[in-house]
Amino acid sequence: MPSSNQQRKEFDSMGFVSLSADSYHGISTHRYAEKFFLSGQHIEELFIRSMAQAKKSALIVNEQSGLLDSGKSKAILKSCDEIIDGKFNESFILNPFSTPEAFNTNMNEVIANRAIEIKKKNKGDYSIVSPNNDVNLNQSSLFMFQAAAKLTSLHILPSLLSNLSSLEKKLSKFSDENLLLCFHSIQRTSSMVKKAAEEMKKISFSSIGNANHDSASHSSHPVFRENFVKQLRKETRVNLRLTPESNFQKLSSVLMLLAADVISTAKHLKLKTKYDKEAAEACMMSCYHVIGNHQTVVHATEQSSSSIAESLVYRNVLHSLETMENAVKVMNTLF
Repeated sequence: MPSSNQQRKEFDSMGFVSLSADSYHGISTHRYAEKFFLSGQHIEELFIRSMAQAKKSALIVNEQSGLLDSGKSKAILKSCDEIIDGKFNESFILNPFSTPEAFNTNMNEVIANRAIEIKKKNKGDYSIVSPNNDVNLNQSSLFMFQAAAKLTSLHILPSLLSNLSSLEKKLSKFSDENLLLCFHSIQRTSSMVKKAAEEMKKISFSSIGNANHDSASHSSHPVFRENFVKQLRKETRVNLRLTPESNFQKLSSVLMLLAADVISTAKHLKLKTKYDKEAAEACMMSCYHVIGNHQTVVHATEQSSSSIAESLVYRNVLHSLETMENAVKVMNTLF
């Protein structure tokens, strides 16, 4: 393997770019990183894993359809499995305020360059394995990004629901009228979270705001989407299904309601001397952030013709989901 101070050159329509010879991302990711440097944050590891699972499923479908030769498929499959196992996370250099196309490109290049390396060739030689023609075959960026976002949410939701169940049981034992009202409100919202979790099992072939957006590029193979969802169901053991539309924003609305419930509960617990006021206050602050996230989702949905807006919706909902999982977990420690 080349040492880290060696360079390789890659070329696109804008010219040459020098990259580290060790780099698994390529020139297109480099261009996106120069363009989208807004937040200083990076893509979450759980999302990277989910996207790699989606890519692996797409690879298997394309191979079974006779569209990829077995030599390339084996290398790409191994590359996907390694990313699923948590390797190469540092190669995903884009921040969350990028487009689905940008992150899809980053994933394609990392998979391709690792596959090239597996075939004992030099990274950047895309005649061996192409990020676009091989790794991304038959795929739409939005479709794959959505599938990864749904999978990520389904990794987090069971823990949230389990912690909500524990919180409900603890609140149900209070005789305090205000806390009993909180219990009934959280109980109602919890049932809404369960319904939203079922919605996450729907993989849609429309965008968030417009059923026709990007429809031409969702796949070139007539049965790719159906076979892809079947394979992804097998890969993840989640009962996923393909639908014309699904409502990812609805989860944001439900999480906002849950945040309001947790704020109300924390406020009442703060009035009782035996509970940790600072922990209750921290839960409240995190829930205010979730409410702000929902307002961003509402405004971004109105701009859904933009793929950046679509990316922002998915990112904010996933961030709110993770925040509420932790907030409810902390609430349980107050008792």
